[in-house]
Amino acid sequence: MYLYKLLFLSILCELIVELVVKSELFEPITSYFVNRRGKNTLFWYIGGFLSCGYCFSVYIGIILALIFRLGLPEVLWQADTSCLYWVGVFISGLVVHRGSTVWHNIIDKYTNKYYDLRFRKKDDVIITGDMDNE
Repeated sequence: MYLYKLLFLSILCELIVELVVKSELFEPITSYFVNRRGKNTLFWYIGGFLSCGYCFSVYIGIILALIFRLGLPEVLWQADTSCLYWVGVFISGLVVHRGSTVWHNIIDKYTNKYYDLRFRKKDDVIITGDMDNE
């Protein structure tokens, strides 16, 4: 059951990261913080956090492990105040994050999305269309 939870949470983590970091739905919020990174330390941190899918998935993985109470299987019987339980939740969150990056690479290679030159960013503009016509 623990491995099924890890698999499910790694897929969920990848979906949340793709939605927040790369979708047009959250683009106004992301661009608000990214464009103001030099003016405020808090904006610099949040802008970097929202523009980096790898960084964002670390925190989302740990948050998902906390929400779903995903500790290491050997210490799940212990009280939530146990230090070993919280270490297990942290490690499980990192495992969810790594699983998310594996799913990210599988999806990108399968769809050829980020390995195709038509979808690479050039000066913060996404290039689309046929490469032969450009």
